[in-house]
Formats: sequence, C-alpha cells, structure tokens
Amino acid sequence: MLYISQTSRAQQKATSYSSNFFRFTINYYEYLPPSYSASGHSFPLLIFLHGSGEAGTVLSKTLVPGVPPRLIADGKTDGFSNFIVLSPQSPRTYWYTSFIDEFIEMAKSKYRIDISRIYVTGLSSGGRGTWDYAIAYPEKVAAILPIAAVTVNSNVCNAKEIPVWSFQGENDGKSATSWNTAYNKCNPPIPGKLTVITGAGHNTSLWGTVYQNLSLSPSKDSTGLYTNAIYDWLLSYRTDHTIPNIYPSVFAGEDIIAELPLDKVILSGKASDEDGIIKEYSWTQISGPSLISLSNSTHITTNAYGFIEGIYTFEFRAIDNDGASSSDVIKVFVNRPATDAPILLYRINCGGSEIQDSMLNWSSDKQLSPSEYLETPTTTLTTGSDNWKGLNNSDAPNNVFGNNRYSYQNLTPIQWSFPVNPGQYILKLYFSDAGQKDGTRLINVQAEGNEILHEFDIHKTFGDAGGQKNFVIDVSDGSLDLSLTATLNVAKVDGIEVSQEGTASLRTETLTNSSSQFYFRYYPAPVEENLTLEFNLPENNFTKIELLDQKGVPLKTLFEGISGNNQSVNINLANEGFSSGLYFIIFRSNFHNFTEKIMIKK
Repeated sequence: MLYISQTSRAQQKATSYSSNFFRFTINYYEYLPPSYSASGHSFPLLIFLHGSGEAGTVLSKTLVPGVPPRLIADGKTDGFSNFIVLSPQSPRTYWYTSFIDEFIEMAKSKYRIDISRIYVTGLSSGGRGTWDYAIAYPEKVAAILPIAAVTVNSNVCNAKEIPVWSFQGENDGKSATSWNTAYNKCNPPIPGKLTVITGAGHNTSLWGTVYQNLSLSPSKDSTGLYTNAIYDWLLSYRTDHTIPNIYPSVFAGEDIIAELPLDKVILSGKASDEDGIIKEYSWTQISGPSLISLSNSTHITTNAYGFIEGIYTFEFRAIDNDGASSSDVIKVFVNRPATDAPILLYRINCGGSEIQDSMLNWSSDKQLSPSEYLETPTTTLTTGSDNWKGLNNSDAPNNVFGNNRYSYQNLTPIQWSFPVNPGQYILKLYFSDAGQKDGTRLINVQAEGNEILHEFDIHKTFGDAGGQKNFVIDVSDGSLDLSLTATLNVAKVDGIEVSQEGTASLRTETLTNSSSQFYFRYYPAPVEENLTLEFNLPENNFTKIELLDQKGVPLKTLFEGISGNNQSVNINLANEGFSSGLYFIIFRSNFHNFTEKIMIKK
C-alpha cells in the first residue's frame, strides 16, 4: 500500500566563527544542500538577516516562525535545496555592512560557493541591512530580497544595478513602498519589484507567506507567489549581470509512505531545462536504516529494493548541457503492516439479545437479565426490537441499534464497570435516535471520572442513522468505569465495546479542551455522508486538509485557510461520487504535516 505525504526533513546545524569586527565569537545556522558532501560542485549562497528582536548571543532566538532557519529546522526545505543557507545572529539590533561583508568573506573561504550567485534577504531591520549591504558592496551581491525594510537609505542609487524584489504587508506601513519608489527613481536597468501581501502585518503572516511561497491571499500586483517563486527569481541573476544559464527544474516526486512487506519502490523524477537539455540524471541514497539497491541510478526512473522499517531519503539530480545541476529530495516512510487489531474484551448489545460474532459475541443485555457489568440496573429500562432497518454508519452489526438501554433525567445515571488491568483502552459507544428531532435529548458521558461527551445530542450528530463515538481511555485502577447522565429527557445507549489498543490506527476523540495543545480528529468512522473535522492549533496557521485516494491522488480539498483554536468543519460527501473503501486525509499546516486513514462506506 502506498500513499502520499508532504513531510520532509533536512539537516541544519548551529556553528560559529571568530569575528574580527566584533572581536568575539559569532553564532550562525548552517544549511548545506543534500548533495553538498557527495559532490564537488559550487553552490549559490543565500544569507538571511533576522529582525532586531532576534539580536543577541542566544542563537535559538532567531528561530521565529516563518523564517528560513526555522523552516529548515522544521524540515520545510522546499526551495532551499539548491542553496547554501547561512543565518548569522547579530549581537546588535543594527546590521553593520562591514560585519555582513566579513561574514560573507568567511563563508567564501569556508564553503564551496558560486561567488557569482550570492544573495541576501532579511526582514525588518534585517531588510534594512539587506539594502545597506547592496548599497555598500554592489559588486558582491547578485540580487536581494528585503522584507518590511525600515528607513530608506539616501544612497539607494548605489545599488541600482542589483535586481530587487521587495515585500510588504498590507497592514505594515509603507516602508517597503518608500524603498521601491526611491530605488526606481534611480532608473535601474531592471525595475524593482514590490509585492504587497493582503491582510499581512509585521509578523509571520508576512515573511512566513513569502519564504514558504504560501499564496494566502492575492497580492496587489501581478507578480504573485507560486511554489519556489522567490528562489527561482534569485537564481535567475548573477553578479556579472549576463544572461545566466538557467538551472534545471527538478522534482523528485511526492514523499512516499509504504507498508511492509514491500517488494520494491519506484522512484520516478521529473526534470526540464528552459535554455538547454538535460544530459545526466542520478539517484543517490542519502540516508536510511538499510542500504538500498537501485536498479538504474542514472535513469530518470529507477526501482529501489531492500527496504526495512524506517525512513529513507533519496536525492534526484539533473545536470544540463552547460554543467549546471539542480536536485530535489524524496523521503520514503516504510511502516510495519497495520494489521494488529485491538484485542476485544467486552461487547454489550444494550437492551438487546446476544449477537453472534466470530471475533467476540455481543452479550445479551435485556431488562430481565442485564449485563453483569451494569450497576444499579433497576433504575434503567430497555426498549426496541432485535431488527434494525435504519441506516448504519458504524462498525457494529445492524441489530445493535434495534434496542437500547435508557434512564430518565431524574433517575440514577446508567453506570457500567468493566474489570480491566491498568493501561490504555479503546472505548466505542454506539447511539441511535431515529424518528426524533435535534435537541430531543442531551447526554453527559464520563469515563474514569473524565467527561468525554458534554450535552451530547445524538440526533444532531447522527440524524436517523446509527453511529459511534470512539475514545482512548487511560485506566489506573482495576476497572473502566462509565457513566451516562441525562441533562435533558433521557440518557440512552445502544452498544458498548471495550478493547485493548493494538497497532492498528483508530481515529479517537481527545480528552482535553485545552486551546494550547494541537489536536486533529474526525468522525464518524466510517463516513457515509457527513464528515466532521475538528482541530486546534495554538497559533493562527495556514492549514490545508485534503482527501486522497489510495494512490495519493487528491480528490477534494476539505479545508484551506487560516485556522486557530478549536475549529470545526462539516463536509457533506453524499453527492461526491466516492465509492466505499479506504481513503486518506492529509493535514498540512505551518508546523504539522501528517496523513490519516479514513473509511468511506456507501
């Protein structure tokens, strides 16, 4: 089984050098392209200058959301893999041009740098430092990309030979506009570009959008942003200002998630060259728990053999007819088969007769012979028949929903106590409320003293169908205790299942309401018509959630936009034409990327 993920990881390290300018050690982050150590090529250099709030001597202060060193640390290296990326920390809030030049000269002596392709970018005071360096040393830099640069330098015309792309947030004043206006008054051979990001301020909503190429909203000019836009733009210039050889465009493919046993994985890249032809291809294993055999490492497509459980990284490189090369990396995540089903311990057909099942029978729970695990049975009642003809959107047999056990609002709650050892258990509760209306009854449910459902409205959640709610419960004593209380009219339940967790994945409810923790959940499981997504991100994040088929082909965007605390999204899949079977939900945000399995039942 194969499916797609966008997750990617890269290596970045903190290092330092002895500065003559400041007369003490300067710290910086270093990112080298995946193929740096294995090749003798020189690479373009990208220098990132932070804002004034990150100045100092504690390097980790510079890892604010949305900036290159933070993106690389989080594995979001798309766009950076053709650059050496160095991110120094200035001990002062102002960027001295002599210090920047000292740092670049140090880098030229330490790393294999293509000196015709040195680029500088920065934000806020680092944006001003970017401009100032280009003004002071115009012969050394090929292009600059300042973001929200402050205070225009009156000598801006000294940099008129350098291509400039400036960025500004709509809600962040006009400093970048002032810079761009002053620059273009110098009659540069290449007019300066300015992009204003709608709705962005002086924060991650601006530079996070630019550095991650996230088109959160339309820009106010025709330049726009697309995948790798700023990085492609930088690479199109060099210091001799001749028309450079355009680097090949390379794509190694989407990351792959595979499941053992695995015969092979097909690695298939794409490469093109705008001003020439591709002369060479190569596939190289960068990392992984076992040595992989490649059937033909010099072809655009190769078969990979010899996988065991773990994460593998491969580089795909293309070289054009002028010797310029570009690369991209792909990850292969190899997992053990998710076939270890949870161990079934208890199944109760609440209010109904025994249901035969090859794995574990659903125990009879009629009023005259209630389950031995039910406490105070005389305060509860049962009703219904053993024949259910309604819709069933659960994994339980139909007849579980033909009967139910209930208790009135003024009576003792329905209470169960299932003997178990301390540990973690999966609790499934099955409900139906056919023929009723939303708001007919509201139920509170507690497990192990924790409220897991508050004023739960069965009909509002499942309509006239039978459905289920899934939970993971931690038990510290000798029993899993369950309680259902009516806050309006009647508390009722159709079925209960308790199992011990295996390795199979199961979408469960979270027991925390904290807005400071990340969570993502969906229900019901399986899905027939209406799908509900619930998620919480501590900070406002750009989030995209998609539904994919088993081949990893996107079928529907379920959510796209800025998300924050305790968000809920309802999607009707009834008329989408999806057949029954296994699908995948892929969740992407600034700091969270993962894939979940989902079953659709028609």
